[in-house]
Amino acid sequence: MANILLSVNLVSTWIKIVAEVVLSGVASEYVLGDLADYLRNQGHRVHEIDFASFKGDAVGLLQYLSNSQCTYITSAHTNLTTMTAGMLAPLFAKHYPKYLAPLEILGILRPLRSIYIPHDLLTPFGDGNLNEYRYLDLFDHIFAPFPAPALQAVVGRQTQVHAAGWIKHAKVSPPRVPQSGTGVAGTLPGQTPTVALFISMIEHLRWRYGDQGVFEYFEPLLGPNVIVKLPAWNGVDKIENLFRKHPHCRVFSSVDNSVDLMHRADIVVCNGASSIHAEANLLGLPAICLLDDEGIAAAEQRSKLINLPHIYFHDYKSRSPLPCDLISHLLEVSGSERVSIFDYSRVEAIVSGRD
Repeated sequence: MANILLSVNLVSTWIKIVAEVVLSGVASEYVLGDLADYLRNQGHRVHEIDFASFKGDAVGLLQYLSNSQCTYITSAHTNLTTMTAGMLAPLFAKHYPKYLAPLEILGILRPLRSIYIPHDLLTPFGDGNLNEYRYLDLFDHIFAPFPAPALQAVVGRQTQVHAAGWIKHAKVSPPRVPQSGTGVAGTLPGQTPTVALFISMIEHLRWRYGDQGVFEYFEPLLGPNVIVKLPAWNGVDKIENLFRKHPHCRVFSSVDNSVDLMHRADIVVCNGASSIHAEANLLGLPAICLLDDEGIAAAEQRSKLINLPHIYFHDYKSRSPLPCDLISHLLEVSGSERVSIFDYSRVEAIVSGRD
């Protein structure tokens, strides 16, 4: 009998559990594409709902899957509905009229398991304007980018908080080895450093200035050493084309991973207080915040970033280029990578019911 039970157990370990998985988010806030591919390659039935590109009937799909005991994974703002977004981001509902917040999806899908994976390193557990952290106990699992014992105390025992690393840093990164005489990778003495210019608050800037105005807003910063990346929101291809027409500008595709660009850069620049600043710091890169009162008051931007090391501020109210002495100073600044690699297999273990 013992031999039979042992054989049954051995066979059961080889039986692959195939699960239904639904992932949701929108545009640049949907950071789960590579995870979806991984789960798909593990044999699971994966349904991606990125409301920036999803063309089907999301409600119908969710209703169809509601009795399938599926796993739901999201990187979106938990309670940012189109109605709420209408007050915070006026163009959001126009660009994504069929958007559903995780709060709404949970009610329709009624998943067996639910997982929240933050898309924003600066405010990983929710925007203060939304009181988002109050809704995080709706999830069974939270994959935090770093240890968060205080969050575990808030959400209670029914939600497991995992210190899981950064979802956009899921592959082993190439080492940033400084060249002789410099403090950054890839910059030889006498060469111009590579500056990665990330554009944040794009919906606000488009609402204020239009596509051409967004380009003109950042034009004073452009040069042959600057690579521009916009967030992957609907319609940004029109703005990308404006930058591409500039004789001294390179454009990094909006749909590609921001971390991939950071590994090519020596200095990171971004407007507003953004997750980009936190990402750069965790990767050991100096970052410049363009201070202006657009979207967020300059004083508030400073307060949000004040605890991050190697953050530098440039007054951009007069649209002045970056000072050469600031760039020179940042080339002497070096940091070490301080972010953990995200392990997709930990998510797959939950999806398969092994955790």
